[in-house]
Formats: sequence, C-alpha cells, structure tokens
Amino acid sequence: MSHLATIQRNLSETTALLRSYETALAEHPASADWAQHDIRSLTKLERQLRSEFTSAANSFGADECRYRLFRDGDEPTLAPVTTILGEFQTLVALVFHAMERKAPLVRTSLDAMTVSSTSFEIGYSFEGSVGFVLLLPNARLVAPDMQTLVDEAIETVFRLPQLMSPSAVKEIADRYGRPIVRSCYRWAEAHAQNRIGSDAEWRRGTQSRGRMFVQYQELEHLNEIIDSTSDETFEEFAVDGILTAVNATSKTFQFSIENADEIRGTFKDAISMEHAAEVPKRYKAQIRRKSSINFALDEVRRSHELLALE
Repeated sequence: MSHLATIQRNLSETTALLRSYETALAEHPASADWAQHDIRSLTKLERQLRSEFTSAANSFGADECRYRLFRDGDEPTLAPVTTILGEFQTLVALVFHAMERKAPLVRTSLDAMTVSSTSFEIGYSFEGSVGFVLLLPNARLVAPDMQTLVDEAIETVFRLPQLMSPSAVKEIADRYGRPIVRSCYRWAEAHAQNRIGSDAEWRRGTQSRGRMFVQYQELEHLNEIIDSTSDETFEEFAVDGILTAVNATSKTFQFSIENADEIRGTFKDAISMEHAAEVPKRYKAQIRRKSSINFALDEVRRSHELLALE
C-alpha cells in the first residue's frame, strides 16, 4: 500500500498548491496570465493523480465510495459532515452484519469481523460542495459482475431513501432488524436538520457499481414515514389488586397490585351504570395491554385497557 500512500501524498500536495494559486489569482487579478497557465498544469496533474490513485486502489483490491455532500448557499460545517458520514458508516456495517448473519438484528453491537470488513478509509477529499473518496477492501470474484456481501450491503443502503410507506419500512425491519431502521432515521435526520443532500457512487476502478443521489427534502419525508411506523402487539391477562381511582368523565382508572407497578389506563364498558365499581376496593381485573414499538426511536410504549372487573 506504500505506492497508494505516495500517490495520496502527492495528490494532497498538488490540490493544496492548486487552491493557493486559485486564491492568489482571485486576490491579484493582474497576475492572470502566468497564474492561469500554472493552474491549468496543476489541474491536469491533479486529474492524472486521481486516475493513478483509482488504478492503484483497484490493484490492491479496494473499491471507492465517492461521497459528496451538498447544500444550497454556504458549504456544510464540520459537525453535520462528520455526523452524516459516521451514520453512513454505521448503516453500511449494520446491513452487512444482518446479511452475514442471515437474520434480523436485535442490537446495534458489531463483531470484530464486521468492523474489519466495513470500515472505510479516507482516500482524499474533493470539492463540490464537500466530497470524500472513501476506500473499502472488497473481494474480487471470478465474474466481474458478481456481487460480494459488501456490494449488496451498499446497494441496500443506497436504496433506503426510496422507502415510501410504513409497509416498506416494516419490510426492511423484518428482513434486517429494527436497528437498521433506527440507524437510517439518524442518518436521514442529520441531512434534514442541516439541509444537506448526498450524492454517492460506489466504484471499482473506472466502473460504477451503484449510485445514490438524494436531496434533504426526500430524507425529511423518509423520516416522517419512519416516525409514523410502528409495530403493535396485544395481550390479555387477569390480575388481583385494588382499584384505587376511577374518572368517569375521562374513562381512566388506576389499579394497585402488590409488589408490582401500578397500572393506569382507560376503559370503555368495564365500569358503567350497569357495572358500577367502588374505590378503593379489591377486584380481579381483566386487562388488555397494547405494546407499540416506534421505529424511529426503537422504543416500546405500553397502554392498558380495563376489560372487566370481578
């Protein structure tokens, strides 16, 4: 990899020198004749070094992810850039891990093999607005068009902004696990809050193997869809305790159970003129519990309904 590092260093120095010439030209327009000649030479050298970098990376078995962040007006600041790239890294790793396990994830923890297989390295940066060429080692299969697990993971991540309904979000959660949906939500949220779009391309040498172009408005809409998506489960159980409070207007109740948390909830017909209840008084209560998992926060919310009292 020393040859790649040499190209990387030369590219960095050439880009820095080119930017200094462009700055000098802007500050001293009278020097345009000689400055423009040098700028053209440096621009040509920069393109050549980028081509050499791509070729060298390919020879070492590394593919490129060219990731550009763009925003109308001023360029993005450091904090959202690092957050978006960090969440993108996490998202790729989680999807890869789910695919490698062939089972939906229940936790966000990653093993050493997954971290090693999915950790991007920064090759170099480029303008327009803020861009990075990221490197990731990827196996070379017999047929050039065959996909590795890394290819499949990145292709899946590139498709996530296209989710257009809660059912599509649930399908991703069922297939790869809720942690992937939660990670996608954080990644999209960083875009939406900072009004930043993403333009990413997955390349092997000069061959494009996948592309994602998404504006922040689309990711804002994706977050709204994820936030409105939930899984609901119901269970019924009977429990002995003391009915401690009833509000006939709001139709709410409180039920105290020894050595357990108090149950608070609502009722419909369990308490009425025909089914009067006294407080405080011991009853056997039939209760339905609803558990709702919000996909954006990956949190479980529970509510209770009183069905009957004995």
